[in-house]
Amino acid sequence: MGSNKAGEIFILGSASGVPTKNRFCTSIGIWIEQDLYLFDCGAPCSTLLYKMGYDPLDLKALFLSHFHADHVADLPLLVQLLQLRGRKDPLMIFGPKGTERKVLKILEYCYLFPEVLPFKIDIKEVGDGQFHDLGILKVHFFETSHLKLDYQKYLKKYPDLSTEAIGFIIETEKHRIIYTGDTGKSDVKPHLAGCDILIHEFGHHSLEEIGTIAEEGGVSRLVVTHIHPDWDERKNEIEEILRKYYSGQIIVADDKTRIAL
Repeated sequence: MGSNKAGEIFILGSASGVPTKNRFCTSIGIWIEQDLYLFDCGAPCSTLLYKMGYDPLDLKALFLSHFHADHVADLPLLVQLLQLRGRKDPLMIFGPKGTERKVLKILEYCYLFPEVLPFKIDIKEVGDGQFHDLGILKVHFFETSHLKLDYQKYLKKYPDLSTEAIGFIIETEKHRIIYTGDTGKSDVKPHLAGCDILIHEFGHHSLEEIGTIAEEGGVSRLVVTHIHPDWDERKNEIEEILRKYYSGQIIVADDKTRIAL
């Protein structure tokens, strides 16, 4: 399925933490060689997959950057959809430290424990510098500081909390793609060598910072997503500001944006 047989990146949801009438929360797909991969699963990505011409049963792996609700809220519904449609193949889920405990607990509260699922969920916790070879995709993981500043102080009171968050370097035969997840100011800079597509969030950065990072990193295509609600209907202005700092191709994402690979 999908509109581009050669492969594409597609934006299911382009909002930040506050969805709007134009944008749902963060979820990004990659379709390549008949395989489907999801990076974050903000609501309602299950429905949006159908709207963009994809079958959720084709999902090979789900990658979670962190556990803010705008990045994971559709997880139990996605698993329930796969359950009710009779999926048999295992589903791989990758995420930072604490992912296995959190995913299993979320699913348990939604009555989606292993005994009632017709497929296995294979959860892999990953950290900075690790990578996983999926054949078509090779995904490297890097740590981001997104959660540490705000939540470190709560760890004593909430010992099951974790402040790990990750970004992704996605390698295909022809491309090196970076999806930042939610990130601190300099988290992505060490990883930009050879990157030709940078998918950078705009919820926690200025446009000057994003444009400068992409320009200094030599990135040929910059995709800006995770759009703050104050900028919801200001795409032209976003691009005009970015153009002051960045000379490559700019794509200000909407829901249903497609980027050919």
